[in-house]
Amino acid sequence: MPKVSVIITTFNRAEYLEKAIKSVLNQTYSDFELLILDNSSTDNTEEVVKSFNDERIRYIKHQPLSISQARNLGLKKAHSEFIGFLDDDDEWLPNKLGAQLQIFENKNQNCGLVYGGFVRVDDFGRELEFHRPQLKDNIFINLLSQKDPFIGSASNPILRKSVFRVIGEYNEKVLVGEDFELYLRLAEKFEVDFTPEIVLKIRSHFGPRLGDKIKEAADLEILILKNYKDFFEKNSKLKSQFLQKIGGKFCRLGHLKEGRLYIKEAIKTYPFNLIAYFQYVISFGGILFYQKIHSFYQGFRSLIKNYLSRFTVKVKLKKEFSYIDIKKVAAVIVTYNPDQEFKERIELIKNQVARVIVVDNYSLPLVRQMLRALKSSKIEVIENTSNKGLAAALNQGVLWAKKLGYSWVLTLDQDTTVDNDMVKSLVSIYSQCPFYEKIGLIGSNSRSKYSGRLYINCQNSKKDFIKVKTAITSGSLLSLMVYEKAGPFREDFFIEGIDLEYCLRLRRYGYEILLSCWPLMTHAAGKMEEHNFLGRIVLVANYEPWRYYLAVRNLLEIFMIYFWREPLWVLKTSFNFMKTVIKIILYEDAKMLKLEYLIKGIWDALRGRRTPLNDL
Repeated sequence: MPKVSVIITTFNRAEYLEKAIKSVLNQTYSDFELLILDNSSTDNTEEVVKSFNDERIRYIKHQPLSISQARNLGLKKAHSEFIGFLDDDDEWLPNKLGAQLQIFENKNQNCGLVYGGFVRVDDFGRELEFHRPQLKDNIFINLLSQKDPFIGSASNPILRKSVFRVIGEYNEKVLVGEDFELYLRLAEKFEVDFTPEIVLKIRSHFGPRLGDKIKEAADLEILILKNYKDFFEKNSKLKSQFLQKIGGKFCRLGHLKEGRLYIKEAIKTYPFNLIAYFQYVISFGGILFYQKIHSFYQGFRSLIKNYLSRFTVKVKLKKEFSYIDIKKVAAVIVTYNPDQEFKERIELIKNQVARVIVVDNYSLPLVRQMLRALKSSKIEVIENTSNKGLAAALNQGVLWAKKLGYSWVLTLDQDTTVDNDMVKSLVSIYSQCPFYEKIGLIGSNSRSKYSGRLYINCQNSKKDFIKVKTAITSGSLLSLMVYEKAGPFREDFFIEGIDLEYCLRLRRYGYEILLSCWPLMTHAAGKMEEHNFLGRIVLVANYEPWRYYLAVRNLLEIFMIYFWREPLWVLKTSFNFMKTVIKIILYEDAKMLKLEYLIKGIWDALRGRRTPLNDL
């Protein structure tokens, strides 16, 4: 019988699972069995597992279970004295098992858990944070106060299997924090120790996480308050903190009255809990106001953390050669009443990609007839029965490209005229880039149809590309793998600010936005007019009034989401938008109506509302 049972629970993470398995098989300590519990994955998980020819591996594919149920199944199948869990996206360092088992050998049977130090890494393997262990022996009080990250992940500890006979298995009613709840029960009855070595890489993902299940997290805190009632009665400060956290979560969920009851109880329990007073006051601002203040707070913490990480994180860039197969590139063009020259523009892109997907947002009958005439083996036309907006149509086209087996999409506006070497140039940038795995999007520099000026003048750069914070949608080459991770374009934005929000979201996910230094297309935006202002040529967009409503409404929402992460960009963009307002006042028609729509957009953004376009 092996000394240790290693249990990996997995679901649809084949791309990470292979590394996790290798990290176990590469352990310096070899007396273990490896149980891989597949929660009915639909990707190539089984194929990845069976690619390893190692008799220590047992693969079990089971019906869908919660994480607690899956771990309990692993405990039932385990045959060893010690248990170690490994999340499918984490990795053990080679000496993990050896170092932790050495600690067990020097301790008595009352030591139920041994853990080690860990390093957090992002999706690209960049080191974000190191943590050295501190808590040992009787850690119950310290663990309950949550002042120390402790293990960081369920992938860290090695446990004696015998402790489960005393404390029970994972609580299957707990849907978030099931490991923390188990460790509390363990710490009540057993001692804990650690090895000072770094034994684990914990992968931190951006975007939705288990911890985003706010209601389930609040339920866990309520359960802990109930289970350890006697302890909390003796520690009013800690009880107040738990009550305050629960109240905050209910407020974020929109249950303001219930949230305030918990916050008031927190203040009554410990009157010096200043955060509780602050939460109570801002809860009267309404649900959206509370959520935005919370987002600002989280953003501020993230900003500070990112700033400090500049002094500690070293990024190792791969220098492997990579390329994009043009046969895997499709162009997606959204149309709404394009002009007759559209037929010529589509010919310019048709031979540069494998397929062109046109998504039409219910153009006029004659225009739809023209588009149908363009259909061929290389051009597909998807006809919507209403104007769904630019973002929704882009998502349609991207998902259709994915269904057809393409790996990259080039998004284009209907009035963009591409150069003959656009796609070839974008592919070349990808191949040249030493950090190609970090590329979120490659944008095309453009020349104005009206003035000939470049979108960004960087032709003096020694490289063919530069890093930017945002790029326009038209002429952008996007990986479908990146799209799948970052999510779709914001359909509620309809047409304005879609590219800004998406680029900033990609940056939040750790990706870089690149832009070609040389212009690769001629781009038109709005009904541009030239005006002379103090000897300078000024371009005025002349958008319809409703577009100015959307522009300011969406822009302010972007500011609220990304201010703490991109403060300089927000300030610069605010200044540029003020120039747009001045242009409206000086040069555009229907000034008062457009200013009225701008004010309405600002007011709706501050209230967290969105007026339907038909009601404007």
